[in-house]
Amino acid sequence: MADPRKRRGKGPLEEEDFIGMSPPQEGRRRPPPERPARKPGKKRRGPLGPGKRLLILIVCILLMAAITAAFCIFLVFKVAEIQVTGDSVYSAQEITDLCGYEIGENLVFLTTEDREQRLESQLPYVQEAQITRHLPNTLEIHITGAQVQASVETAGGWLWVSDQGKILELGTAPAEGTMMIRGYPSLTSQPGQFLSAEDQTLQAVLTEILGKLSDLEILEDCTRLDLTDLYDIRLWYQDRVECKLGSTAELSYKLEFAQKLLTNTTRIGGQETGVLDLSYADTHNAGFLAGPIELEDWTGSAAQTAPEGGDENAGAPQEEEDGRGGDIPNGIFDGDGIVSSTPEESSQDTGETQTTDGTQDTDETQDSDETWEDPSQETGSGSSEGGDRGGDIPGELFEGEEESSSSAGTVDRGGDIPSDIFTG
Repeated sequence: MADPRKRRGKGPLEEEDFIGMSPPQEGRRRPPPERPARKPGKKRRGPLGPGKRLLILIVCILLMAAITAAFCIFLVFKVAEIQVTGDSVYSAQEITDLCGYEIGENLVFLTTEDREQRLESQLPYVQEAQITRHLPNTLEIHITGAQVQASVETAGGWLWVSDQGKILELGTAPAEGTMMIRGYPSLTSQPGQFLSAEDQTLQAVLTEILGKLSDLEILEDCTRLDLTDLYDIRLWYQDRVECKLGSTAELSYKLEFAQKLLTNTTRIGGQETGVLDLSYADTHNAGFLAGPIELEDWTGSAAQTAPEGGDENAGAPQEEEDGRGGDIPNGIFDGDGIVSSTPEESSQDTGETQTTDGTQDTDETQDSDETWEDPSQETGSGSSEGGDRGGDIPGELFEGEEESSSSAGTVDRGGDIPSDIFTG
């Protein structure tokens, strides 16, 4: 079967010739335009999640708060009032002038530590200065005053110091009613500074003693402190009891022990005088020897004596007789003591010691491991037999005879020894 397209005749345009034009081709189409390719790495952002939105909100709030705070700091918090409180050792005008604060300054950016140090160093009687900000516009300066509690002896006079060792004033004499301190060579004497010594141990000892006495509330009752020898520290209580503290070992405990004994009327009476030995307090023992004590004058006047029983001539120089010196007795040695011409002299020369009660004292209020030693218990001077003198010393008075009344033997004294009694 023949192809129908071949039987079909030519089209009307097929027979025509077109100048400059070619006939259209059958089945040819224009290709569609291509889209530009996307660059790799770039993706379309989706909507923000709840977490991101909350984070952005918090950041915005913090930023607004910071801006508000800066506004308040620079424009609102300014000094409008300066208050001076505490002890009135100096006028408020002196204190504010020394600090240098002015009305209208920014309260937040004010420096306080350097101003506190300035007040404490340049105003001697200021023990402590504390500067506090009170928002929105008040500045408070609190002053704690210092009091003279001790006087330290120096080559050029006396340093009046507080219980913390701060130098308050330089005087020619010790401050009235304060404890005198000897044996502390201070490196500085400038008021407003603190005591300092080349020997660090000495400085630590004084600081410890002053602080402990202040804590025990007996600093005002202590009148003297001798630090000349750190192995023989001595403290005087009310100028009537001399406390031997010994070395620097366990000073705090020794002072606590002394305070218990001195303030307890069943231990040492309120009018008792004597020597309290605390040098071996680390063994929980202390000894008290009752009797008058001699006080050396540290201020340059005559020596003083604290008598017990009213001997007005105690401590005064005695006249020497017969060229024998004041330490040679006038009485006769009888093997037991010195026989004086009067009963009063005999009682003084026997060397007897007395205590508050004459027996070993134990107080229920004291710790069980602390014992109160009685010196008379050790010496035995109050016994009726006159003490243990040894078996070879006769108890009778030697009368110059060859035979003693208590011995049957004969004594060869030599021809150059007289038989009479030497009476001075």
